[in-house]
Amino acid sequence: MKIKVIGGFIVNLLQDVNILRPLIYITADDIGINPLILVTKAFIQRDKSQTWMNELQSISDDTQATLMIMDSLIDVWQELNSYTSGFLVSASESDLHSHKETHEIFKVAPSCISTVTLQHGFECVGFLMNKHHQKHHGNSVGFASEYICGWTPKELQRNLRQLQHSRYYNLGPTAWLKYTSKRKLTSDVEDRSVPQMGIVCENLHSVRFGENCSVNLFMQQFFDLAEYLDAKGKQIALRPHPGGQYSINSEASLPKNVVLVNQPSYKVNWQSYSFGISAPSSVLFDLMVNKVPVMVWQDQQQTIDISQHAFLPVAQNAKDMISFAEYPLNIASSFRNQQLSAILRDNDEITSNYIQFLQILCT
Repeated sequence: MKIKVIGGFIVNLLQDVNILRPLIYITADDIGINPLILVTKAFIQRDKSQTWMNELQSISDDTQATLMIMDSLIDVWQELNSYTSGFLVSASESDLHSHKETHEIFKVAPSCISTVTLQHGFECVGFLMNKHHQKHHGNSVGFASEYICGWTPKELQRNLRQLQHSRYYNLGPTAWLKYTSKRKLTSDVEDRSVPQMGIVCENLHSVRFGENCSVNLFMQQFFDLAEYLDAKGKQIALRPHPGGQYSINSEASLPKNVVLVNQPSYKVNWQSYSFGISAPSSVLFDLMVNKVPVMVWQDQQQTIDISQHAFLPVAQNAKDMISFAEYPLNIASSFRNQQLSAILRDNDEITSNYIQFLQILCT
């Protein structure tokens, strides 16, 4: 039988592109396999602007990857059974309904292909779940994958089932990988000088914002901050969540000094921002890893769970946000808790972890 090795990736949620992109490049540059990128129908439906499909096409062109739109589970099953070994990676796989397509693929994948589920965010279902996750999904989820890869030691993944511990590998966040042996992965980030401004990130589509009053409160406080900075001749950046896009889809009228930052995370020059504010979200870690002072936002009724972000200063009103915008370095916490210390590890270590891991899966 002819040996045919797969380096495969399933793209289901829009934010999967950011998580899987570095590993696709590593597969091409360091593992020596032309990647296979499987795109679910749900992804096509979510990507109404085709922004992310264009990104996938660009990644495919760079890596000589094959892009395959998944018409049916049978088609995928036939494709996977043409390989003799290798791996198939997903950034959104579990027994939750929104992950159904990837979960089903992993269940029918032949045993010669190693299946891998990635932790796609700090507070992530099945890994580390806040109280809002648990209210909607229970306190744990099932994975169909053979391997589970996360950001921290398994002891810190409080929602990882005990029976999943033997399948778990602490490799680090893939989104922070900056290079392969052949190229930089941040080459599209503009390095030229830009005016220093802060950035506020919204994830108002999240289950954390169960009531419209919290959504309205966040936006009103952001508008108050923008108005204050405008009076001082300053701009403020606003970043919608890649999957939710609330501030765009709601057609909110943004103040004139607001700069919308909506490009993929790997094309954002995070280091250029003087501070960052967000409700609980992995974007806080994108900023922290780039040495940007951050503040976590919580509604005044404290219904939003920030227990996993307790080491950060908290904004509950516009005054808190304004004070932070004026003196971010004075207010930002230098304290690192156990989770944070485990996450903010050396980038070279994370790169090496994934190269070695994928190489082993190909043998």
